[in-house]
Amino acid sequence: MSWENSGSDVKRENDRGLPNRYLRSGIANKENRFENGVDSAIDVRVYARDIRGKGGVVLRIGELSKATGASVRSLRYYEQKGLLTASREVGSGYREYHAFAIEQVNTIRLYLSLGLSTEQIAGFLHCVMKSKEAFCAEVMPVYEQKLAEIEEQLALLGAIRSNLIERIASIREEQKEESKHVLDGAE
Repeated sequence: MSWENSGSDVKRENDRGLPNRYLRSGIANKENRFENGVDSAIDVRVYARDIRGKGGVVLRIGELSKATGASVRSLRYYEQKGLLTASREVGSGYREYHAFAIEQVNTIRLYLSLGLSTEQIAGFLHCVMKSKEAFCAEVMPVYEQKLAEIEEQLALLGAIRSNLIERIASIREEQKEESKHVLDGAE
């Protein structure tokens, strides 16, 4: 048995690596994919809880952070921007996310890695979470706009690169002429 301290919540784990409260509830035994406390579907340790009377699985913000690799701060930011929705646990006030939030956070992070803003993502996220990108009319204009921005930035960077190459060549030529002039004067 081990003791794990995560803030004010001290959890006692058993030999399977699951906090005892999950074993007592029977959650770990309901699904074989939670064998040894590891969710084989996402290959990270996930502590899931039954939503009493709602028939689903929820994650607290720290658990969602561990499952997705997104920081707790990022998850709060996504929530603030309307990209992610959390309910509040009655009594404690903890944020609770449905297990579907893992896919949603991974999707948000994908679009952020493409250079899209949270405002752009908010415009089509709901649609792409329900169906394929190809069936969401809002996606293509955002992609085309982003591609145009990138093409403009590449053109600007190309012009800057050319200017720097010319400046470097000019300075080297001046240095070469100066050193040749100094050598001629020393003879």
